[in-house]
Amino acid sequence: MGEFDISLIEEFRQRESLYDRNSLQFKDKLYNAQQWQEISNKLGYDVSILKDRMLQLRNRYNLEKRRMEQLREETGKHHESPWGLYDSLQFLSGHIKSRRRYKSILPVYNHKDDSQLNDSGNDYSAMGVDDSAMLIDNSAKDDMMHSPGGVGGSSSQPFPNGLFSVKVEENMSEGHASEVDTENSQSTRGNDHFADNLNVMTEIHSSNDQYREQMRRLQNQQMQMQQQQQQQQQQEKHHQEQQQQQHENRQQQLQQHNSHQQILPTRIIKRSLGHNNPMISVRSDMTHPKLRKLSRPPQMATPTIGKRVYEDDCGHMVGSAYNNFPKQMRLSPRENKYNAFGNFISSSLLDLPQKMALELVEKFTSDIVKALTAKMENMEAAAAAKAAAAAPTTVDLDDDNEENNHHHQQHHHHNHQQQQQRQEMQNEDSNDE
Repeated sequence: MGEFDISLIEEFRQRESLYDRNSLQFKDKLYNAQQWQEISNKLGYDVSILKDRMLQLRNRYNLEKRRMEQLREETGKHHESPWGLYDSLQFLSGHIKSRRRYKSILPVYNHKDDSQLNDSGNDYSAMGVDDSAMLIDNSAKDDMMHSPGGVGGSSSQPFPNGLFSVKVEENMSEGHASEVDTENSQSTRGNDHFADNLNVMTEIHSSNDQYREQMRRLQNQQMQMQQQQQQQQQQEKHHQEQQQQQHENRQQQLQQHNSHQQILPTRIIKRSLGHNNPMISVRSDMTHPKLRKLSRPPQMATPTIGKRVYEDDCGHMVGSAYNNFPKQMRLSPRENKYNAFGNFISSSLLDLPQKMALELVEKFTSDIVKALTAKMENMEAAAAAKAAAAAPTTVDLDDDNEENNHHHQQHHHHNHQQQQQRQEMQNEDSNDE
């Protein structure tokens, strides 16, 4: 008993139109074909294989049911079927018509014979088939008559346990006369079954070989289908990775374009300030090395080997987004706030037409330049006032220095006169002597 048979029986049981003659869709071939296709999609096998397997299980259940009824009549005791799928197929008991029994045709079930046949080395595990399941050869499949549900028909293939298959019920539309003729023909052939019993084993072996060949083909088809599915999955995964990489590249280019658009107004402001502001021009002419070092504008660091650098539309060398990310992390909160505002302005300008965006940039630039110029003038006025306030103190210090110098000169002159007088007195004394 395999999982495949259990799954097939469960899916078949849920679709009453395949076996219940009272169902409205029992004779609807299109609807039943759709139901079989759904089962095929769920289990992964072809519809013809599922129909054949379900027909085998149904015929086996019919024979097993009659055998159990015969045992109960002979022994008067309740017997349980050794077939594991017997209970799972109980839902078919109300949909199979009872027929006249031929006790002389059906031999008594022998567990010893069954065990010998099961131990003959046959392998039916490819589809989860039970050891006692019935085998159908190709000739029986060609002669099989399917009902509108897809599982009707007849089969005269023997089972491995020695039992003979019986005819499954035909369509209700065929009438009672055809059923009576079929039963009479079976009764006339009843005595010939025992004569053909010696050929059963040879037919079983031939059908086993055919069944193995069919299973090999199914396994090869399944392997091919799995390989195709794996290849399709790999191709889809590779395609998704390519799309994701392209999307990331587009996002990086957009971020770099936005950062470049954000830098442009700052350059314009610096150029305008350097052209109009005398303070900046004076500072730019400073020749002292330290002052030139301080007044030197910051330069972009030369990209190292291994970093991706590309040239934008204006010819400027712009690094990739991941190179600029650590620099943005080191900005102060105030600079981050201005940076976010600049990104917002640049993204808004990108959505506008080019002419309107340029006009807005020009207006923003002029307003910013005016504000910066006014700020510089205020700073200059404050510096001038501070210098004027400090001027008297400087004059007082200069006067004090002059007075000190004058006193020092007078003191020096007085000392010099005293030295001259002393020398004259010495000269006079020497003359007197």
